[in-house]
Amino acid sequence: MEELEQFFILINNTVDSDLSPASNSFINVSLRDGGGKIVEKISENALLSDKNFRDLSGLSIGLTQAKNLGARRISIGTNNILLEILIKDEPGRTWKDNYGFHTDIKKMINGFEQVEVKIIGQESTRIKAA
Repeated sequence: MEELEQFFILINNTVDSDLSPASNSFINVSLRDGGGKIVEKISENALLSDKNFRDLSGLSIGLTQAKNLGARRISIGTNNILLEILIKDEPGRTWKDNYGFHTDIKKMINGFEQVEVKIIGQESTRIKAA
C-alpha cells in the first residue's frame, strides 16, 4: 500500500511514444506510483495553446487525480519554471496569474502531506515535509 501513497506527476508537453502526440493543443499528464508503475495517463485537448496554460492545467488535473486516487505524498516533474514558482510560492518571486489557477492549486497542494517539485534537469526541491 505504501506505493499507492506516493505519486509522481509528470507534466509533459513533448512528444512521447507512451502519450498522445504533443502539439500546441494537448495536455499530457502521467501519474506513477512509488514503484514507478504508470497508474494513469491523461491526454486531452487544451482550451488554449499557451504553454503556461497547458502546464497549469496539467498540474491541476494531476493534483486532482492524485488526490482522488488516495495519494498523500507527491512529486511533480516539469520543465516549466513557472510551476516551480507557483508551487513554492516564495516571497519575492511573484508572477501574475493570468489564468486563475493559483488559489485552487495552492489549496490542493496544501491537502498533501509532502510535496516535491523537480524541474527536469535540476535537483528536486521539497516544498512540504511530512
